[in-house]
Amino acid sequence: MKKQTWTLLSFSLFLLSLLSTQSYAETIKLTQAQYDQKMAEYTATVNSTKTVLDSKDNQATATEMKTAFCQRMDAYHQIAALSKANIELSTASVMLMVANRYLDQQEKSLTDAGMNESAFCPTAKALKVEDTKRLKSKVTE
Repeated sequence: MKKQTWTLLSFSLFLLSLLSTQSYAETIKLTQAQYDQKMAEYTATVNSTKTVLDSKDNQATATEMKTAFCQRMDAYHQIAALSKANIELSTASVMLMVANRYLDQQEKSLTDAGMNESAFCPTAKALKVEDTKRLKSKVTE
């Protein structure tokens, strides 16, 4: 029972953090130091999911894996949106390219499995197709 409570608590905290940051990255212009700090936070989120998603001897439950996957997807969406909003800052174009590549790979994997991100991670904010195309063209210009 304790594990279920912990999982539910973790998932609730994740949803709360997701809802509180969902529109943040799209509208905020940051200084280089602020941008670097946010990138460090999102990178830490991605790295924290590695033990659950990338470990060979993984003993996580399906719920824990899904939660970690959705946290990682959200972090990459935030990286892409924040980088797009602050494209003039150092490393923003590279971070945007990396985030878009990861998101594209995951979208293909989910599509190949007959799913989509919004079905798998219902609270995830998927980028619109038009926005993704514009982001890619901006990076390649």
